[in-house]
Amino acid sequence: MTIVETSSATVSQFNLPWIDSPFFEELLAGSDLDAPTKKFVKHYAEEGYAIVNLEIPDFDGWVDEIIRSLPQGRDIIKYTDRVQNAWLFNEAVRSLAIAPQILSILTTLYQREPIPFQTLNFWFGTQQKTHSDTIHFNSIPARFMCGVWVAMEDIDK
Repeated sequence: MTIVETSSATVSQFNLPWIDSPFFEELLAGSDLDAPTKKFVKHYAEEGYAIVNLEIPDFDGWVDEIIRSLPQGRDIIKYTDRVQNAWLFNEAVRSLAIAPQILSILTTLYQREPIPFQTLNFWFGTQQKTHSDTIHFNSIPARFMCGVWVAMEDIDK
């Protein structure tokens, strides 16, 4: 167990994300986050997701560059409409995977430095039903893995 010192109290935190801690409310109240950030973190803790408007200049042009520069689906990997780990060879994808705004948000949400480790670009939305990817991705200690999804097309619910 780790002891986390906050400005208002010292509270125990188990080796899990602070948003999952039984002391989350106390930790959040004692944090030095501003009110909008506290509201954002609380929403994430309660709902399990957050929506962020990325501050990427010329987002549409940036998306067009990714689409133009990635190998076309079945031409690169047989029987799939996805490109795995494009961040290893595509600068535009890499810039998103390590975007300071995203890393900062993840640091706030998990109180640890995030480690980007994979990208997966789909040519078409998979339209998968609700599912869990923890069989494919996980972390030690548990519950520190977080997926970040960026829509590169207009979407709705």
